Amino acid sequence: MQYLGLALTCSHCLSEMPAVAFFNANALFGYRLCQSCHSELKDRIQFVTKQAFALYLALRQNNISAELEKFDGFKKVDIAVDEVYIHIEVDGKHHYTAEQALKDLKRTTYSLQNEYITIRIPNELIDHELKQTCDHLAAIVQFRQRKAG
Repeated sequence: MQYLGLALTCSHCLSEMPAVAFFNANALFGYRLCQSCHSELKDRIQFVTKQAFALYLALRQNNISAELEKFDGFKKVDIAVDEVYIHIEVDGKHHYTAEQALKDLKRTTYSLQNEYITIRIPNELIDHELKQTCDHLAAIVQFRQRKAG
């Protein structure tokens, strides 16, 4: 369904939404989710930054099977793309202290032991270059899919 050239689809499952539901979801929540997806994600949304959620939705809209707030047995990861062993962490400025950077490095080491690479994306990049960020991450996912055979 379209309204003045705007695709009226859920940002998560990409299903069509009635215009009223589409605009109400955007006004109430700040994102366009159908009722089913909102119910499924509402508990996880509260724990991620708006930048992590925006990137997650952008990846989903690019047909990347990303998972939000995935527990890997040791920690929660902002976004996981399990099929290609990628963890994406969306970082605010508090990650740029030596103490936090060391904690992040330990988390990355743990992930590598399970063959996951960790890609760290600053909030600022998502705020200013969401599309390009998503395009590059999609290219990385495609590269790893080809490598896996």
